[in-house]
Amino acid sequence: MAGQNRWAVLGMAFKGDIDDMRGIVAFSCASFLLVECQEVLCTDEYARLPWFVPLEEALARADAVIIAAPHSRYRSLDLDKPFRSTHGISWQGGLVNL
Repeated sequence: MAGQNRWAVLGMAFKGDIDDMRGIVAFSCASFLLVECQEVLCTDEYARLPWFVPLEEALARADAVIIAAPHSRYRSLDLDKPFRSTHGISWQGGLVNL
């Protein structure tokens, strides 16, 4: 994580295209990142919490991205920064491959 001080965590829901946030890995991931990073920006297309930021803001401010829930909208993302996935999502030709 050296050099990547701001991470965006995309998809805080339990699984793709739902708003259920029970027992999810994304919150554990975000908590770990808070220890290691300057800032963690969480966002979700369906679930809402007061401290979530809009997707566009998270992507603009982050140095790196974690896709934690495979929401359909993330398929069209063209990421220009390093990213990881908790669901085996890959990157191909500039687009996220869900």
